[in-house]
Amino acid sequence: MKLNLILAPLAGAVFLGLSTQAYAISAGCAAVNGLSAASAQYGPYYSLTNSPLDEGDVVTISGDSANATWEFSNGPAQDSIPSSPKYGISAGAFSYSFTVPAGGLPKLGIFDTNYTGPGTMRNLSLTCLGTTSGSPPVAGSIQADPQKAMEYVGSVLALETATMHSQKIGSVVRNRLAKPGSRSASQGTGSDSSVGATALQYAPAVTSGFALNAAASAVNAIANRALQEVSSDRFSVWSSIGFSRIEQSVTGGSFDGNILDFSVGGDYKFSDDFLAGASVLGSRSKLDLDFNDGSLRATEIGIAPYIGYNIANDLIFDASFGYSKLDYDLTRNAGAISGDIDARRLFVSAGLSGEAALGSVTFTPAIRTIYAREWQDSYVDSSGLSVGKNDFDLGKLTLSTEFSYDLEMGELPITTFIRMDGNWMYERPDSVVLATGDIYRADVLSADVTLGITTRQNGINASLEVSRTGLFGADFTSFGVKGTLSASF
Repeated sequence: MKLNLILAPLAGAVFLGLSTQAYAISAGCAAVNGLSAASAQYGPYYSLTNSPLDEGDVVTISGDSANATWEFSNGPAQDSIPSSPKYGISAGAFSYSFTVPAGGLPKLGIFDTNYTGPGTMRNLSLTCLGTTSGSPPVAGSIQADPQKAMEYVGSVLALETATMHSQKIGSVVRNRLAKPGSRSASQGTGSDSSVGATALQYAPAVTSGFALNAAASAVNAIANRALQEVSSDRFSVWSSIGFSRIEQSVTGGSFDGNILDFSVGGDYKFSDDFLAGASVLGSRSKLDLDFNDGSLRATEIGIAPYIGYNIANDLIFDASFGYSKLDYDLTRNAGAISGDIDARRLFVSAGLSGEAALGSVTFTPAIRTIYAREWQDSYVDSSGLSVGKNDFDLGKLTLSTEFSYDLEMGELPITTFIRMDGNWMYERPDSVVLATGDIYRADVLSADVTLGITTRQNGINASLEVSRTGLFGADFTSFGVKGTLSASF
């Protein structure tokens, strides 16, 4: 018989089935944590612990067994424990629980009441989850309820990755549609500004004569028109990759980890002022969850079509619609209990940005809204607990102010910029109960800052930026690095 013993105090309650949390392990269990004697055969009594168990501990034994009739015992003789009935076990898997009665127990073992000789109960093992004493988890908290934990952490990942994807698309659209001569155009288009000079090489060198001048003008116009057709930047392809380190520091709900995100896209200009395109997006997240001694791994893959329109004077509108599928791997209790969750996420984003020259500095104000919804499927975790389906909505409005300055590095144009964002969460997840018992809900207001550099050469545009979110003492913070590369033709 292979037995796994899970000890966890739950004062005043009888627990039926597998324990869903490991906590407040008694001294007796801690003293023999990891005890195993799987190679021997045992007589009628086998000791599971050799030091006391605390009153209110919930003992759960599960495993596989040959036919036997046995009971819990607190001594080497048949000695039934109050509230611990005799069990007749059939061959196969089993799971039984009882609460340690008032006064505790000096020790715990299993007594075979139908013992006929060595071998009836064999290959016993003991596993204890947890190492310290404490209080039971608060009912309905993110520590005790994996459904609440997934909404609490999943909403953070949903908003972070949706924001990353939509901001990339907004930057691509602005760089593509800004008119030649603007700062954004120097980042993202730039080929039109050189058309006139390139075309002049095809016109004859004329210093006098009306007829020759007229002919030169005609040749120059034809050459310019031809080069504009060839170098119109109608098509563009781009890719972007980013890495973020995130941390939630609220007591009783802390977690931290990494997000790796990527996007690959392309678009077509139907006119100088309108384009449409699509991108493939994805992310991979790895988080450590302190509040339930667990972890979360998330993989995302999806698609996001988008459009852009230059309304007038570089007042540019962009909109995107993203849909992705996700796979979550959630663990708790130091990995002892795990679950696999399938989910789907949808986001819609719209942005509007302008541009104004302030001497040698360019000022770019912008506004953007993101709305996301996620559906998480129900599942059964490794302890046998059925976890219901989950869904939540998120909405954020961002006001941005960006200041940029052009540098000349030989023939390579470089633009540096700083952007400051103010965020308002107009749709937040529901409040949750932390492991401390306190009620928590995500902040309504937050602020971010981003520093970056861009350059363009021969139709190739590259940018690199670093960002810091959650300024001014926010509970949630992140530090990110992102690079983008695009080519227009």
